[in-house]
This record gives sequence, C-alpha cells and structure tokens, in this order.
Amino acid sequence: MTRDDEVAAQVATDLLKRPAVTEHVTPAEKVRVVTELTRDDTVAQQITTDLLRRPAVARKTMWDDTTRMLVNRAQFDNSNETRDRIWERTPAVRAIEHTIEYLDLVGSCHGFVATLGRLVPPLRGQEFTEDERETVRRQIGRVRAAADWLEEPSTTAGSPWTSSWSSCSKASRPCRDAGRPGPWPSTTAASSASP
Repeated sequence: MTRDDEVAAQVATDLLKRPAVTEHVTPAEKVRVVTELTRDDTVAQQITTDLLRRPAVARKTMWDDTTRMLVNRAQFDNSNETRDRIWERTPAVRAIEHTIEYLDLVGSCHGFVATLGRLVPPLRGQEFTEDERETVRRQIGRVRAAADWLEEPSTTAGSPWTSSWSSCSKASRPCRDAGRPGPWPSTTAASSASP
C-alpha cells in the first residue's frame, strides 16, 4: 500500500503524529529523520527558529563552540547588511559615523599617552623580575604593531586598512633593545649597581 511515494508520505506523517509510535523511535533515528526533512533551507530556517525559542534548547545549543561562532557570525553579517542599506539610503549617516569613529580613535590615542604619562614616572628606579620585564616587552611589541597598523593608512591619502588587527598583532615583535631608556632595567644591571 505504501509503494506510491505520495501514499507513503501521508502514512509516515500520520504515524509520526502518534506519541505512542514516536516514543519507540531511537534518538539517532529521530535525528536522521529530522535531518532528512530539513534539507530545504526554508524548512530548516523555520524549524531552527521554533526550536531556539525554547529557552532550555537555546541555552544548551550555545554551549557548542561552532554553533555559537556561526550564530555570532550571522548576527555580524546581518548587522553589516543593515548598515550598508542605511548608508545607501542616507549617505549623511556614514559621514556622521566617520566623525564619531575619528573622535574615538583620537581619544583612544590621547588616553593611552595620558595613562602612560601617569603610570611610568613612579616606576622609574624600581626593580623588576625577568618575567615582569619580558611581559612588558611583549606588550610594547603589541603597542608598536598597533601603531604601525594605524599609521600608514591614516597618514596616506586614499590608503585603506588592508590587513586585520589579528594578523598584525600576531606579527608584533617584542622590544629587545636593552639600551632603550625606560623603567625596565635588567636584573643584572640592577644587581651590579647595588652596594
């Protein structure tokens, strides 16, 4: 009776509506059936939306690193699409955003310099362990990489940022110049200077 595909589909649909039947289906088989039934993207989207509206399901699903990354990426892409549409309809919005971003950038540079001006002077003359000095050197390398990343496109007309910060930060180099003036004297030098 179920050799005809249409008849088989109707029978399967009716059977899966019976709790007494579905409770005898193993979890693995249930997953296989759902996977088969959601190959169509429109169906999959609707099912996923409905499932994620269950708080317990959404919470446990987000424990999966790959799923969480893909959801975050989708949100980021949707935000970009929305922003691009707004820019196309209202070019003035981009000019306003540019001004805000520029002020944030200049403010960040000013705040960084001001913070160093406040923190560095009291540290001069203090002794630091090798681990402490090495940590500071690594951070100085990151600061230099960030400054190099910022400098070229911001000082060259029409030159955009062509690389991401993550790629630049991986290439950052520690400060290895022991003769550079600063509050990070070598342990050897500090020890030899002690009476």
